[in-house]
Amino acid sequence: GTRPNDEIIVQAARNEPCLITVEFTARPGEAPVLIGALKKSLPQTRSWAGCEQLEFTVNSQKPDEMMIVMLWRTRADYETYRAWRESSGDLGRFERVTVSGLTTRFFDKIEI
Repeated sequence: GTRPNDEIIVQAARNEPCLITVEFTARPGEAPVLIGALKKSLPQTRSWAGCEQLEFTVNSQKPDEMMIVMLWRTRADYETYRAWRESSGDLGRFERVTVSGLTTRFFDKIEI
């Protein structure tokens, strides 16, 4: 079970910035296309309200494996942004050039 303090920590974390990772693997031969598309779209992400930091990374040993690491003011800010990307069709186009779509993970910063 959880201890009473565990619940307090989790509730506090919801009010903190949210670190989000989006991992994906380009289909064979699609990495240049994918990186080109990201060069055009990531400036929009960086300027979106609530996006505080964004880094694009490539696995140095497997260059088709990529990850975007973002820090958002709140998870709600990110969810608003993500809904816009979905409704615009951007995510669908993005997923077509990846092996198995996107893996998105959410991490709350907790002071220790």
